[in-house]
Amino acid sequence: MAYSILQSVLGAVSTAATCTATYTSNLSPGSKLIAFVSEDINVTFYPSGVALNDTAATALANIAEVLYPSTTGGLSVWVVDTPSDAVGTKPTVTATLSGSFGSVVGIMEVSGLALGSTAAAVIDGTYGTDSGSASPAVSGAYSDNYTGELLVGVVGDPGNTTTYTVSGGSWSQLFQTTANSAAQLVVGTQNSAGTGESFSWAISGAATWGSILFAFKLAAATGTPGPVQSPQTWSRVAVIGGRSGRRGASHSR
Repeated sequence: MAYSILQSVLGAVSTAATCTATYTSNLSPGSKLIAFVSEDINVTFYPSGVALNDTAATALANIAEVLYPSTTGGLSVWVVDTPSDAVGTKPTVTATLSGSFGSVVGIMEVSGLALGSTAAAVIDGTYGTDSGSASPAVSGAYSDNYTGELLVGVVGDPGNTTTYTVSGGSWSQLFQTTANSAAQLVVGTQNSAGTGESFSWAISGAATWGSILFAFKLAAATGTPGPVQSPQTWSRVAVIGGRSGRRGASHSR
């Protein structure tokens, strides 16, 4: 099953104890909601919670995070499967912070992704992180196992009034704050390659930054495996009804 990005919204940068973003189209059943939070804070580095304003006040779960250099804040990723009471509505996602600092949240709704709200359930492999204080912003080491998954690159900073250039490979910018002094967030996407992944995005000036890179697993199956590395990885041949066929040679969706 292929994924589809149904909508994405970048919220306004906030200097209050919360930051929000609101979906602009009605949510669909079976989709997954994703939130990226960047904050400039030196008390508690990640939001104490991220939640929808649906009837149940559904909480999103944290699946990835990285600190900015010199205890200047952090970047985190949160997910939840779209709850039934939110289907057909345009809910707001709110990140609650430990104080009134700069922050921003960007949100997505995506169909075709694996169910669950833990890193093990939704991420192909172990996410990569990095951080630095000069251009370019780069990803940490990360490898996925299948092609055609939703590969997400995320960069944030504590408000450096710089801009990032999302380029290289097939990266496409989903959204980016614009030279903001309170907090910044950049998200890019492309299809996974089933192997080692990376990005290197130029920054217009001096900046301390953090990055996260990973691929979301697809629903129902595992996607198309990456390149075969040795003959031993080929599946065995079975004889069925007098005809031979390779068992497990490919996986269709």
